[in-house]
Amino acid sequence: MRVLILGGTRFIGRECTRLLMERGHEAAVFHRGMTPCDVQGVKEIIGDRMNIEDFRSEFARFQPEVVIDMFAMTEASAGSAVSAVKGICTRAVIVSSADVYRAYGVLIGTEPGELEPVPIDEDGALRTKFYPYAEKFPAGDWRHDYDKIVVERVYRDAMNTTSLRLPMVYGPNDYQHRMWEFVKRVLDGRNRFVQSESYAAWRVTRCFVRNAAHAIVLAAVLGRDWNSVYNVGEHYAFSTEEWSLRISSVMNGGLELAAAPNGSLPKVLQDDGNYDQHLVLDSSRIRSELGFEEIISEEDAILETVLWEAANPPENGGPGEDVYAAEDAFLKAVKT
Repeated sequence: MRVLILGGTRFIGRECTRLLMERGHEAAVFHRGMTPCDVQGVKEIIGDRMNIEDFRSEFARFQPEVVIDMFAMTEASAGSAVSAVKGICTRAVIVSSADVYRAYGVLIGTEPGELEPVPIDEDGALRTKFYPYAEKFPAGDWRHDYDKIVVERVYRDAMNTTSLRLPMVYGPNDYQHRMWEFVKRVLDGRNRFVQSESYAAWRVTRCFVRNAAHAIVLAAVLGRDWNSVYNVGEHYAFSTEEWSLRISSVMNGGLELAAAPNGSLPKVLQDDGNYDQHLVLDSSRIRSELGFEEIISEEDAILETVLWEAANPPENGGPGEDVYAAEDAFLKAVKT
């Protein structure tokens, strides 16, 4: 199968490209050239999404059977991508997010009212307030106009589309460094990690990057010629406390999470979110319809991520001494 990937050189996209080539498919990657495409045999098309429609003829020469859009974040970016590929291929796979669900809005405080029940399946309630970050970022910043609900709609209205709603994805090359706060504490010899009771108990679905890529490739190769939606994620959603203990165990560390009453922590340790709202996805549909199963075990996934995080710390380096000092002072006060 010939697959056109829009943005396939970084985190999840890189793994998708590699899996496609390993499985004998042809892949062309449209990217800006800022991150090298290190997968042998891939056709590279260098360009910017800002003028993606200028590359329509080059896409047509490749004759893709399906397009995978890794980075459609706004209505405009989705619309221009659709214009560039519609009529060239009849089917799209788009990387969406669990943040389309109302539960996410409750978590970040944009959706008032009762908590949403979990686990959430593909028919779960969606956010009623669009553009969840519009108030945090100025007009002109793409995050101001970000909304995967809108992206899904644009694609679905134009062509047969499979939307994959991903959870919190971790693994090598994670530019958000989702595991770093735990890894750094173990590396620094910390044995206590202070968080609120709500955050300690908060459950969220996660997925290792290579397993997420496997789901995307399955959707591209086996997907239907009609609109469909799949949640992707691991069977079990660890709480923050459970997750920190799993990481510490893999690292042979002694990290423990100390849960404090909500509202009792100093400002530097306070959480930003309603963590009484869990974000747990039901991924049974993609497992039953497309045969998705993890190709990398949980233990191997955590170990590989830990090794990468330790070798590639983020530039900001946190958590820092201010956090550690606040944790120590709080624990000392509680003990006395």
